[in-house]
Amino acid sequence: FERNPNFEREPLDLAAEGYDRDAHGDYGLERLDGRRYPFVDRLEIHFIQENAARWSSFASGEVDNIMVPNEQADNVLEHRDPLTFKQETLRENHGYTGLEAGFVYAGFNMADERFGQHPEPERDAANRALRCAMRDAYDWQARNNTFYYGIGEIALYRRMNRMVVDDCVAITGLSRTRIHLWNKRVTMLPDREILGGFFMRFVDVQQAASETLKDEG
Repeated sequence: FERNPNFEREPLDLAAEGYDRDAHGDYGLERLDGRRYPFVDRLEIHFIQENAARWSSFASGEVDNIMVPNEQADNVLEHRDPLTFKQETLRENHGYTGLEAGFVYAGFNMADERFGQHPEPERDAANRALRCAMRDAYDWQARNNTFYYGIGEIALYRRMNRMVVDDCVAITGLSRTRIHLWNKRVTMLPDREILGGFFMRFVDVQQAASETLKDEG
């Protein structure tokens, strides 16, 4: 995406936007105060499917942000509980961790009379008992350890409606923890949905020129 020269908006006023130095001081937002929108000259969005390629692209500077693949968590985290970044990770990057907005669950096909709804009351009750037993026996901690590096949050039933809880129509549930990194040369606040969905390169000609002159000086 290229900068729109016809975009009109008042310059950024950090104070009016609720800037708090204690909460936001590490994000470099002061350099944007008083600047006109948009703040970047070009935004490149890279769609990278393989985790290894994503990590390599971030490590090489090809992209500026990444949702850290589970297999790379040990490389960026000092501790899992509580989640703490290594100092060397934060030397050149900002880090953010948080639960995703959704959660992982497995639903039963209630149209299948073998374990779903059944026209015979006795069999219907037996099917419900089977579903509930399967739900209660499911080892979410094992899934968490295997697929989510043990840092997901198991949230059994809490976010589900009464039909799911009472009739056992689904095996619930786990919220994945996302670990985000973005290069400190990029001035931005953490946005877990945007950062999690894309791998972006931010090109700010004004900032790049300023840094070049500083280096040459």
